[in-house]
Amino acid sequence: MAVVTGGGRGIGEVIGRTLAATGVKVALLGRDGNTLHHAAAAIEQAGRTAIGVVADVTSGDDVERAFARVEKELGPVDLLVNNAGQAESGDIWESDPDRWWQVVEVNLKGPFLCSRAALRRMVPRRSGRIVNVSSYAAIAANGWTSAYAVSKAAVLRLTDTIDEQAEPHGVRVFAISPGTVQTDMTRSSDAFAGFKDWTPPERAADLVVRVARGEVDALGGRFIHVTDDLDKLLAAADEVTAEDLYQLRLVKHPGWRGEA
Repeated sequence: MAVVTGGGRGIGEVIGRTLAATGVKVALLGRDGNTLHHAAAAIEQAGRTAIGVVADVTSGDDVERAFARVEKELGPVDLLVNNAGQAESGDIWESDPDRWWQVVEVNLKGPFLCSRAALRRMVPRRSGRIVNVSSYAAIAANGWTSAYAVSKAAVLRLTDTIDEQAEPHGVRVFAISPGTVQTDMTRSSDAFAGFKDWTPPERAADLVVRVARGEVDALGGRFIHVTDDLDKLLAAADEVTAEDLYQLRLVKHPGWRGEA
């Protein structure tokens, strides 16, 4: 069974629908009951199993109630996809501090709380996978949306930290970048006005399916982009691990002799 946050629309809706098409029972979490209802109903009409659960991923109580309900109705959580996200825009000195921090809470506190709830169930069973939807904004300065970039960078560190803790208990954690997907968030941003090179959301969904099947376990803790050649990356998994690649790291100049 899979839990997908932000599952009522956009990337999350496509991920949920794609997982369901493979036979996975799906719980879609989000704040908008109408979109969740329609997304879950479409999956049910296709002959698959899905429920929509209204929950604020920044509320620990909401998250715990949601996980208790989905396990009661659909069974043990095998996969969590932390997809719910927000963005702001504008120069930081003109930003609304409350709005800026709200973006960080949704994008970082949400994955923390949902991962914590999932892990408390996965670890005793010694089985499970978590996918955190990050962004290439995490690894480069982003003048468009500072809170989004900061929070998505933190998600990368959350990913490899949790994976290191959870791997001995049979649970693997991954971060993915879905590319530049045409969603309500990107359509409403001036930064994407006239943009045409959109990434189909199905690419992220297909990657999540491969994670769910256990095909990507050798890359646990890593940051994978949907445009990566996954088969070549998996073939080089030993090198990726040995060279500490595809993670958030400081690359020092060869002449650097300083100490941390």
